[in-house]
Amino acid sequence: MKRNPTPTTFMLFVVSFFFLLFSSCQKDSDLFAEAVLDEPDSITDNDSSSDSDGEDGSEVETSTITLNAIDDAYLQDGKGFDEDIVRVEANVRTTYLKFDLRPIEGTITDAYLEFTTDSDQGHGHLEAYKGAGTDWTEETLSLENAPSMGTLLGEVDSEYSIGFDQRIPLDSEALTPSLTSIVLNIASGNDISISSKESPNNPGPRLVVEYTGKVNGNPQTDDEDDADDDGTIVIGDVITLNELKAFPSAIGAGAFARVNPSNARIYEVTNLNTSGPGSFREAFEASGSRIVIVKVEGRVADSNPYAEYDTSSGDIAVWGQMAPGLGLTISHPRMSFTRAGNLIFRFMTLQSDLGLPCVVNQNCFDALNYLQIENGTSNMVDHCSLRYGLDQTWTLNVSTHNQGGDASRNTSSFTYNLLAEADPDHSTASILNRQGDTPTYTDIGEHTWSRNMTYNISHRFPNLNANGNFEIYNNFIVNWSARLSRYNVTPNVDYHRNYNMQGNKTSSLGGMDNRGNKLNFTEDWNGNEPRIFAGYNLTEGINMDDTSSLQSNLYRWFRSSSQEFYGVPVREDGPVPNEFFITSQQFFFNPPSDGYWDAVDVPEKLMASVGHNRGINADGTPYYGSDDLDSSYFNKTRNNATEREYRPTGAWTQTSFTGTSMYTDSDGDNMPDWFENQHAHLNPNNPNDMLTTHVDWTFADGYAVVNNAGYTNLEICAEYYAGGFETMIDGTNNLSISN
Repeated sequence: MKRNPTPTTFMLFVVSFFFLLFSSCQKDSDLFAEAVLDEPDSITDNDSSSDSDGEDGSEVETSTITLNAIDDAYLQDGKGFDEDIVRVEANVRTTYLKFDLRPIEGTITDAYLEFTTDSDQGHGHLEAYKGAGTDWTEETLSLENAPSMGTLLGEVDSEYSIGFDQRIPLDSEALTPSLTSIVLNIASGNDISISSKESPNNPGPRLVVEYTGKVNGNPQTDDEDDADDDGTIVIGDVITLNELKAFPSAIGAGAFARVNPSNARIYEVTNLNTSGPGSFREAFEASGSRIVIVKVEGRVADSNPYAEYDTSSGDIAVWGQMAPGLGLTISHPRMSFTRAGNLIFRFMTLQSDLGLPCVVNQNCFDALNYLQIENGTSNMVDHCSLRYGLDQTWTLNVSTHNQGGDASRNTSSFTYNLLAEADPDHSTASILNRQGDTPTYTDIGEHTWSRNMTYNISHRFPNLNANGNFEIYNNFIVNWSARLSRYNVTPNVDYHRNYNMQGNKTSSLGGMDNRGNKLNFTEDWNGNEPRIFAGYNLTEGINMDDTSSLQSNLYRWFRSSSQEFYGVPVREDGPVPNEFFITSQQFFFNPPSDGYWDAVDVPEKLMASVGHNRGINADGTPYYGSDDLDSSYFNKTRNNATEREYRPTGAWTQTSFTGTSMYTDSDGDNMPDWFENQHAHLNPNNPNDMLTTHVDWTFADGYAVVNNAGYTNLEICAEYYAGGFETMIDGTNNLSISN
């Protein structure tokens, strides 16, 4: 990812220096309190800059990471003890610690072991040896498998007072980025007790390592400008969170939808059953504020619809990124909420392929429907893979006839989703719609449809069948056929910086000038006219040579009428008058912190970050990857191998899964032990820390987060696994992409 300097570097350095002076006794796992911000990119919610570090655009830094012990226990009389303390006593008790240094990519240049004296103080000469082996755990430690003492890493002769921290400098040349055991032995003096990682009162043993490595594929070198001599961490990007949103990286008009974990019931999806405890249906059909955390990988094939019809079914957030591997796919005949609001779906794969056979406009349904939403609410769909739609693929529908409230206060965001392969007989992507009996000119609010990719779908990207304010930007439309979008009534629209790629079906059709967006005049507009900003788009076959701020050539009339505007008759496929268009952007609904992408950059950025692409590995580290079907859409797009004809429903196939095991979450607080072990203020054996808040976070990925907004630890954890902080830096949640 890019690390971009800003003009505020000097001020950040000064602030950080004084922050160190006055906060030296405050700890975080990655030593945020000891961080010096060297050429940082400071991101405050939705602000960013775009300069590069270094003359060649590479990044050079020395970093410090704090690693918590993943196992700690002690031997006494040949027996292993796994308690909330570990003990060291000459010739009686020996402590064994295990650390995972494998996340370090580079050369270790400095290290020290830090621990907190617990209930039994002492004094003496304490030695730290590298253990000759790692084939033990805190539960299984015994005289037979305890590693012998190898290389002496470090030693200290001191008083060990209760509650005080002690450091042992270590020989960094003896350490490598591997699984490592450290053996503590008292050579002389009396016994001491040390807080273990299970301690309810103090942090457990931690290994603080300074290293040089690789960032964006460029080798780091020792540089006095990049790190101080006192073991401080160098942060490339600082993200400051000042507002509570659906999640920190949420963008668009619907960004402020949120389910507060402190007030919500948490449902865990732990099996692939179609009903019952631990099923997705149990959580879906529940009522009241709730967060649904997916903890299983695989596909649910459910022939019964998921359909809720009451306001109480809203206020739901689905977190699919917390699942192992590729997470959850649900095949169904229908998945819809009606008259509900505050709906948030993230990192799910939803397919309406079990709704066949059906009759369009009667009993065919989308992969996901938000129908007759509760007026005055915010709603969001983010990083979902929606495919095999039988009507649209996603719909948001507003009614004032059956639903009270102020529709003009509705907001929604549909972002970073992958929509693919709808029924060829009714191949449509998305519609933002007013219910048929709702007055024609009802304002349905503010809505964002951005950074989505569609594949092998004919049209509606999206259709706007209502008045309101809409922004449509940075989308990638692949292999469409009939048209792009149709606007009914007189909406206000920003349509900018999208890339529309023909594909083999599109290019075989001809008449490309008529396959852009359509404006539909159906009745008297009562003196109103649409107001459209259409600029900086790239549409193959239509305007690849025109990237101006006035692209009225992307629009044609949908049907003919006897009406004319500004001397231009309303004729099917005829031009739309320029007077409907403006040349500057109207709406900035919580814009992305990395800025709006140029259209030419949209394809690769989206294929690196769109759809259901995040989960968790069995060891608790983040998983990045798309399933077989999504990957095939990307590959065919890149290789110009898109289909000349859309696949019929009978040819639709199912994806495979990785078989990833569930990660360890010892205290059941929905935060993996691996994540908690990265941060000293978290305890993998304390379930109560998930709902507390913490301000200063640093991550080994090279960025820091200042949580002024008050997100819970659980929300910060969920956003980390979603790649959301990466998204705030460069717009993609792919940890390896270089932009």
